[in-house]
Amino acid sequence: MSISKTVMERNMGEKQIKTKRGFATKKEALQWEREFLQKQSKDINMSFSAFVDIYSSFGKAGSGA
Repeated sequence: MSISKTVMERNMGEKQIKTKRGFATKKEALQWEREFLQKQSKDINMSFSAFVDIYSSFGKAGSGA
């Protein structure tokens, strides 16, 4: 079982550690970490599936109609 630990910087320069456990392989953990960092950076150079995940999360948050 693999673990992914990511250190990211928040708004005021404070660091936050994000940990996720339960991956079957190290390859899966690294793939999740790469996609997570892309979503956090909101960079245009991301996979299409990551873009769709971000886009669909906006629809779920604002679907009050």
